[in-house]
Amino acid sequence: MEELSADEIRRRRLARLAGGQTSQPTTPLTSPQRENPLGPPIAASAPGPSQSLGLNVHNMTPATSPIGASGVAHRSQSSEGVSSLSSSPSNSLETQSQSLSRSQSMDIDGVSCEKRTVEDLKNNESQWKDSPLATRHREMLKRCKTQLKKLVRGKACADAGLLDESFLRRCLNFYGLLIQLLLRVLDPAYPDITLPLNSDVPKVFAALPEFYVEDVAEFLFFIVQYSPQVLYEPCTQDIVMFLVVMLCNQNYIRNPYLVAKLVEVMFMTNPAVQPRTQKFFEMIENHPLSTKLLVPSLMKFYTDVEHTGATSEFYDKFTIRYHISTIFKSLWQNIAHHGTFMEEFNSGKQFVRYINMLINDTTFLLDESLESLKRIHEVQEEMKNKEQWDQLPRDQQQARQSQLAQDERVSRSYLALATETVDMFHILTKQVQKPFLRPVSRTFGMFILCVGFHSKAPSPVTKGSY
Repeated sequence: MEELSADEIRRRRLARLAGGQTSQPTTPLTSPQRENPLGPPIAASAPGPSQSLGLNVHNMTPATSPIGASGVAHRSQSSEGVSSLSSSPSNSLETQSQSLSRSQSMDIDGVSCEKRTVEDLKNNESQWKDSPLATRHREMLKRCKTQLKKLVRGKACADAGLLDESFLRRCLNFYGLLIQLLLRVLDPAYPDITLPLNSDVPKVFAALPEFYVEDVAEFLFFIVQYSPQVLYEPCTQDIVMFLVVMLCNQNYIRNPYLVAKLVEVMFMTNPAVQPRTQKFFEMIENHPLSTKLLVPSLMKFYTDVEHTGATSEFYDKFTIRYHISTIFKSLWQNIAHHGTFMEEFNSGKQFVRYINMLINDTTFLLDESLESLKRIHEVQEEMKNKEQWDQLPRDQQQARQSQLAQDERVSRSYLALATETVDMFHILTKQVQKPFLRPVSRTFGMFILCVGFHSKAPSPVTKGSY
């Protein structure tokens, strides 16, 4: 069955109800979509050519669909090694678990689309109730309400099947076995793995398709969001070890967006995000393999995502760095990781680059936040003047309102990200001052901007003022 994005579903439904025809090509939904601090949900993978897992992470390329000789949409046309798995008894369980997140996401997207359609029609009723299309719009509103009721019932039925704990535990145990297989490929000494792994990526691991790792991450996303109590099974130890090993050996994964998914798994299990997974997060941060390498590895990835090769890399990096900063704030409270932080700050190779990226991000985010707040204020002032606002043509009013809504979303996202980066500066400068005492005007200017941003009446900052 063809999978459509939420926007495409909504557009087609509106066109069908209005008696129109869809003209744009469909966009496949390659993976469940989750909340993105920058605003609209984004898929965790971007389109690109097929790639293998094992290759130097410095040769970053755009994110891809699962690789090898097969892909997400064409798994039946897999390579010889993968097709041998498709005939195994466990395949039906794998297929069900792979569809979990996609089905749940499509259900939620469908309900959300209908709700937005109904709300849009109601909110804009004053604009179309006296138009020649009023009858058609009323009929459309009636049909959308009926469809919304059906979708709500369908979602309830899907929840009853997909959220069954016994089924989810079977899926989790299946992925636990898959992880054991991957760990044995990574290091035949499993379970006595030592880090870092051999710099030469095993050829068997390099030949595996990406969805071996991607599916594990997607299933964990689903579990954490909808049924976190299922997460604690005997196989959980292997899952924790796998996450630590992969995050501390990023050179084993060519696709930076796949590494970002693993980072997001750790972010979503953070107690600050999901309190019910606190025990799982503590298992990661207290794992013997993570205490020395996890912080430097995440710090390195923080700088590496500056250039991923994707066309959306500039905006993608903010979401990824937001996840890493949230993780750092939690790890900072752990005594073992706190010592690793201090070692990295004093003599680590990644710290200087990390600070540079942190300064750049803070400057950009605060600047964009202030600009969007300025535009929001201007439009709100225009709308307060009723006489002047009513004199504007309707299309200009709609354009201003649309721009206002967009600026509000952007400012909210940028302020959340800026707050996280400023918090990191606060944590760092309390313990480490030396890197910030260098006579660099850019750093000083950034701090002046931060002070002005937090003050009630900030004075204008110009190049000549510092």
